[in-house]
Amino acid sequence: MKKELAEFTRSFSDCVGAGIPAGKALSLIQENTRLSLRVRRAAGEAKDALLGGSSLSFAFSSATAMRFPEWYASFVALSEENGNLCGIMSHLEKALAASKKAREQFWAALLYPLCVAVLAFGASVFLMNTVGGSLFSGERLEMYRSAAWKSIGMAVAFFALFVLVLAVVFSKIMGRSALVEMLNALSFLTDCGVPLVQAIDSAGAAVGGQKRVARAFSRMSAGISAGGVVSDVFSVCLSEARFPAAARIVSSHLEVCQTTGTAQGGGCRH
Repeated sequence: MKKELAEFTRSFSDCVGAGIPAGKALSLIQENTRLSLRVRRAAGEAKDALLGGSSLSFAFSSATAMRFPEWYASFVALSEENGNLCGIMSHLEKALAASKKAREQFWAALLYPLCVAVLAFGASVFLMNTVGGSLFSGERLEMYRSAAWKSIGMAVAFFALFVLVLAVVFSKIMGRSALVEMLNALSFLTDCGVPLVQAIDSAGAAVGGQKRVARAFSRMSAGISAGGVVSDVFSVCLSEARFPAAARIVSSHLEVCQTTGTAQGGGCRH
């Protein structure tokens, strides 16, 4: 589904970037046989809803051939409010491409040690049954095989521990990557004139499976809505989410914005 969403976004972004109206862009996507069938059907459903008088964001949400996430529709709704559909679709295209690249790097890093372990296990079993059988016999052969299986078991246990540690490390990396993506989205939305709290809500909704980042953005929105100082709210929420370096950098940047007067409506727009 993510692959198809990226495919649709890339095609739609190219069309609106070329100055083609949204309805015509959806028609072109529907007729493009190089795209997947689900993408073309979703474009057709969105086009029918748009021609029927619905907003573009609702047209995307109502498509059944392909599911558009709520955060995706909310970004499109923001583009309808500020008239920057081309810019927001371009941002969504880049964000989806960055997310895809991060996932591919994660699985590529796990695939190599897994393949090495499988090959090593297969080679060990082969040698145990062939070489051991030719060198030993009877009781000695059983002792040899028992010792070999114990060695293999220890190697598998060490490998499982290694994969566990690697998964934890990459989970932290993915969390930081998600935070960077969301801060970039927040910066982009505020630069487009979207109010800070609304921009935080929209950016936070796009986090996906990174619950730690999503909670941080939710707390930011609540804190600023309650009248908190933007730099302090960001610092506290990011620190509680275990992003101390980001908390220092972002809060100091916001303090500069507020001091120099570049903050608007209680928030910095950069």
